[in-house]
Amino acid sequence: WVGAVLDGDATAAYVIYSDLGNIHNLFEGGDASAYDAGYFEEFWEDTSDITAIGTWDKYIVVHKREHTYLINTSNSDATSWNVESYSEYTCDNQLGFVKANNGYYTYCSSAGGIYPMIQRTIYSAISQGADASTKIRDTFLNLNTYALDEIYAVYHPYKKYIMFYMPIIGEEGSKNCYILDLQTRSWLHRRIPQNVSCAFEFDNKVYIGTEDGRVYEEFRGTDFDGQPINFSWKSPWFIWSGGTNWATTREVRVKMSQEGTNNFYIRNRRDGAEDYKQR
Repeated sequence: WVGAVLDGDATAAYVIYSDLGNIHNLFEGGDASAYDAGYFEEFWEDTSDITAIGTWDKYIVVHKREHTYLINTSNSDATSWNVESYSEYTCDNQLGFVKANNGYYTYCSSAGGIYPMIQRTIYSAISQGADASTKIRDTFLNLNTYALDEIYAVYHPYKKYIMFYMPIIGEEGSKNCYILDLQTRSWLHRRIPQNVSCAFEFDNKVYIGTEDGRVYEEFRGTDFDGQPINFSWKSPWFIWSGGTNWATTREVRVKMSQEGTNNFYIRNRRDGAEDYKQR
């Protein structure tokens, strides 16, 4: 488990890691060494904020405002891990990079293009590639630089598309999608009717979400609308025990959002019984 935390004055950030994936090992008096946990504070005297964290091969990829660093985790002893300066190119937000076709692609605002920041070759697992967006660089002159955190990069494995949903000046959302076709090495422009507010890949398909709460599957249908998706959700706030012992409460209150229709069932078990009541 790895993550980033801003310090109190938000002028610097720490990279923290934990073998158990529990951040509380570091901040609630736990013995960090016992959980193979720790943190990195110094990055070559670079005190700028961390904008994104990714992984590649045996490396943790740490993107800062104007530079990217690598942490080699190949050694099982985490105390021997070191921060290595890697590239002047970086990534502007946590959803702005994508791993595909033996490459780690990102849009870098300081360089004004989309780069295969890391590529795996027969010689090395961390070779940096050249600008992949040379033919469409002029397009990025119209990018809304005040909304860099609204760039969403997704890989469509069946079509071999690397897709960047990007906010353009004068338009709402990130409805302009720039697609690198890895098979033909050409670029496509797809303009989405909806105001895209997120994008993700699941089960080898690409989905987009909108500000009004809808989810659409890309490249399917003619009306570009979707069907309701059945799902279940288990709140972490209702688990008080350590996983092996039952906990008891007399009253639970749930506050639901009033901005939409909420259809749901509640199940409860009493005193650890196997059966449950549903309403």
